[in-house]
Amino acid sequence: MLSNGKVNLSSSPLDEIELIHRGLGINNVEKFRLELRWDIQEDSTKQVDLFF
Repeated sequence: MLSNGKVNLSSSPLDEIELIHRGLGINNVEKFRLELRWDIQEDSTKQVDLFF
């Protein structure tokens, strides 16, 4: 889910390295957060924390 299907059980190590090099897209991270039902809460210092 985080890699949008680019890395899976049959992926090569080079696919994994490419994903790490390229980074994760915010949309994929948001889908992952919603799937796990994590809440985002903002405190008074404007730091965003994930709670699960």
